[in-house]
Amino acid sequence: MNRRPELGSVERLQPSVLNTLLAPDAQLEIIAEGNLWAEGPLWVSDEDSADGGFLLWSDVKKNLIYRWEEGGGLFTIGRSVFLKESGCRPSLPPLASGSEAETKDGSSSSSDESCSDGICGDDGARCATLREPGSNGLTLEPGSGLVVMCEHGERRVSRLEANGSFTPLATHYQGRRLNSPNDLVFGPGGDLYFTDPPYGLNGLDADPARELERFGVYRVSKEAMERQTVSSARGSAEVQLVFDGLKRPNGLAFSPDYTHLYVGDSDAEDPHWVVFEMDASTGLVKGEEGARVFADARAYQERDEAGGKTRIGNPDGLKVDENGNIWATGPGGVLIFSPQGERLGTILTGKKTGNVAFGGKEKSRGGKGIFLYVCANDVVARIPILVRPAPSPPMKRVVEEASRS
Repeated sequence: MNRRPELGSVERLQPSVLNTLLAPDAQLEIIAEGNLWAEGPLWVSDEDSADGGFLLWSDVKKNLIYRWEEGGGLFTIGRSVFLKESGCRPSLPPLASGSEAETKDGSSSSSDESCSDGICGDDGARCATLREPGSNGLTLEPGSGLVVMCEHGERRVSRLEANGSFTPLATHYQGRRLNSPNDLVFGPGGDLYFTDPPYGLNGLDADPARELERFGVYRVSKEAMERQTVSSARGSAEVQLVFDGLKRPNGLAFSPDYTHLYVGDSDAEDPHWVVFEMDASTGLVKGEEGARVFADARAYQERDEAGGKTRIGNPDGLKVDENGNIWATGPGGVLIFSPQGERLGTILTGKKTGNVAFGGKEKSRGGKGIFLYVCANDVVARIPILVRPAPSPPMKRVVEEASRS
């Protein structure tokens, strides 16, 4: 029987605690390789899909979303393209040009004569010139089970409808275009939270297309999203600012009781994780103090005798388990923190690591167990875990295979 290639190792700083989360012999195994920059993993469970559980992730540089499901082979066997032009579609018109619907293959239903060449005012080269044109963070909308994604190239957050069309959920803040939404999570009541650093802009901070002065954490209420339709295709729901005091807001996740929001700041000069106490009545930050530093990533950037970093990476994506432990990508791989901020250990990948997702089916229910799926640069890997993800609202509607056309 073929075995999948293994990756890295597990560093156990608090073994008595970590062994209750990761079995002593747990090891990362590679399930897919050949990515340019893997990001935004999302598990769609048995209850959400008629096809059974599967994993989605973005390749930000290839402008694709991949799908993987359990198979019998190594590497890319079991992987297929779920969505092409996942974050940048050359057929889209300029942002303020109209309200035509978009379809999953990038075509437009507009009758505008300027779209007769199928490019709608775009010369077709825009996506190819972007450093990171694709989607990044992915999640499922509570209730509908539809995929919601951060689109670097289109600089927005959108929902992939069951018929393959896209509904924009966030494109502007106070009339100014977003930078490049990076990661997202649904909070209590079905409100959507997302981060907006400049990574999708070729010039980053200095990009001439940048319109916002700061890089924020934002919220879109469930009510605002419900008013959005495909026919409002270039519009935006109302976007509220949660916090703009981070230089590179990146991954984010809620505590199991949804009273606290964790955010990674991937600023190279001051990388750290922060935590916000949330006001349940407003969905915004509670009090005036804003963010509290949860952990300083510089403490984990080990260096060699010449001063070079031996553990690469800055805070990026993160997830929280049912006990409130934080599984955060950063220096060395995936750092595991207790709710009190004590580092329990690190899943060392040896690669720059972008994001993680919980997924799988418990053995007690006939599955192979729960795994932590890890996007680490060019590979996607997984490791069996002994804890479940933090609870989330139920997902009812089946996620369709977006690449079928």
